Amino acid sequence: QQQQQQQQQPAPAAPGSNHPPLLTIRNWSDASQILEVTFPNSLADLMRCLCLKTQMSPPLNIYFLGELKHLEAREKIVDDSGLRACLDKIVRWNISENPTLPEILFHYGPSSPTKTPDKMYGKMLSAKSSPSHSHSSRSGQPGYNAGILRRDLNRCVFCDATENLTAVHLLAYSEIDSPSLDSIFAKCHIASVQDVANGITACKMCHDQFDYHFIGVNPETMRVEVSRALLDSKSSEIRDKWNLIHGKTISAKSTMGHWPSVEAFREKYNVFLKARDARRAKQSELAERVQRQKVE
Repeated sequence: QQQQQQQQQPAPAAPGSNHPPLLTIRNWSDASQILEVTFPNSLADLMRCLCLKTQMSPPLNIYFLGELKHLEAREKIVDDSGLRACLDKIVRWNISENPTLPEILFHYGPSSPTKTPDKMYGKMLSAKSSPSHSHSSRSGQPGYNAGILRRDLNRCVFCDATENLTAVHLLAYSEIDSPSLDSIFAKCHIASVQDVANGITACKMCHDQFDYHFIGVNPETMRVEVSRALLDSKSSEIRDKWNLIHGKTISAKSTMGHWPSVEAFREKYNVFLKARDARRAKQSELAERVQRQKVE
């Protein structure tokens, strides 16, 4: 009888004004499939809703991931009490103390997942993360873009522009060695490449230069560093723009949370420094070659 009463207890109430009214659930093996459902009263209700939205038939397995986004950290939800406990963690999560939100994921099939969500998403996201792709390729990331632009109050963090805005990644699969993905994401408090804590808002011009490592953010001071190629441009318009940005301090524009961690900025800054040093080495090599030709 006690077990029956426990199963009949309602799930935690949907969050109030400080939280979204819907529960976001991701597909463990398909990063593009993100569903929003009303807070379920039972595991059976959640299963029915997922099957209806995905057009999939059982079995569907439901998992909970806390701040550690590793395969070993998953908790399988097998009954109503387990679902209530997980929903309660999500509702009561303190974003200011830990910006990495827990989440619920579903996995289709009788077997358990054998890879972390990050690794399974890697192949699909690496193309979108590459600077060689145009800005239009990012149109497939509506949740990621909208969340970051809303958090940054729809302003470029570099130049305060309010038009032609997109979300730019700090960490991209194309810039990180795959064996170290899990440890880097964990260190940076990032769940995946598409985590809103892995991006900042930028206008198209700033986005391009940040992607190509001509501008960077020093993680110790949070000041913008602009390469000499932009600061000494022959175009007065370009030169004036980047000299205004060089040395500017950037910070979170709102109290919504999910601002990238210092560790995430540090990882991106290291990529910026490597690219800058490589450009300087190439310029020195070219200068030496020209000098040798003059002597000869």
